[in-house]
Amino acid sequence: MKTVAITGASGAIGKALMSGLKDIYELRPMSRSINGTDLLEPDGLAKQFAGCDAVVHLAWGYARESEVPGRSSMRNLEMHTNVIDATKAAGVKQAIMASSVHADYFYDWLGPGRLGLDRQQRANGLYGGLKLLIETLDEEAADDHYRIADIRYGGVTHNGQPHPTDTWERRVWLSHPDLCAMVRT
Repeated sequence: MKTVAITGASGAIGKALMSGLKDIYELRPMSRSINGTDLLEPDGLAKQFAGCDAVVHLAWGYARESEVPGRSSMRNLEMHTNVIDATKAAGVKQAIMASSVHADYFYDWLGPGRLGLDRQQRANGLYGGLKLLIETLDEEAADDHYRIADIRYGGVTHNGQPHPTDTWERRVWLSHPDLCAMVRT
């Protein structure tokens, strides 16, 4: 059985993955609230990833950007870099990184046809811009021995059902079974 560490395991996506993948993988949930893991403290992080076949990195700090301009942004980039460095140091061969549908504001697409990979991407706000930057960092970090997949998660809810009132969230809703199918390796 493969061993998979999940950072941010106490959030909506993390909980859904823990529940949906528990019979397929040996899971190592990681978060401040579960086991005190602080991804801003890189010392010992590689030890926590040792023996893992893959790491799913979901952790993200959601402090309001307007409270302390740039602080949350830099901390999230630092966490992301720490995870990449620690997984490589631990010999993990695969990482799945959390991106977001906000990395590409696709609502302005008027066609023709389907959205394509060759289309100029435009992030939706600061959060989307950070996710797009992280995707670029991941392209740089991947190599022949270390694979990274970025998943642009949509609206994952705690109960696995579409948001009852938010039209935008309903458009990007991602069910728990579909979420788990995307992450399986």
